[in-house]
Amino acid sequence: VDYFAMDIKSDKTGYAKAIGIENFSLKKVEETVDFFLSGRVNYEFRTTLIHEFHGDDEIENIGKWIKGAKAYFMQKFKKGDNCLDAGGLSEVPTEKAKEFLSVMQNYVEKVALRGYDL
Repeated sequence: VDYFAMDIKSDKTGYAKAIGIENFSLKKVEETVDFFLSGRVNYEFRTTLIHEFHGDDEIENIGKWIKGAKAYFMQKFKKGDNCLDAGGLSEVPTEKAKEFLSVMQNYVEKVALRGYDL
């Protein structure tokens, strides 16, 4: 394997809500983030932006959590056949995603939006 991609579902305080598991232990997620940040492998972090889970505070906190990362991509949420339960979830508008991009550029070397028409 020459490249890894890891989803960061939310900031630490919102992680359990974002994945739908109460009392979720972040221990293994934190260990994996730390491993990637150590620079021993080629990787990217990514988050699918969902309006109900990602606001200014969450994005800022994710930035602080993965500070120094090589690459971070924010992906547009799309309801579709492959989504197990999209009920009540919606995408983050393009303009807000651009604001998030600016925030993350303070923390991560390479940041980009995926799936947005820019």
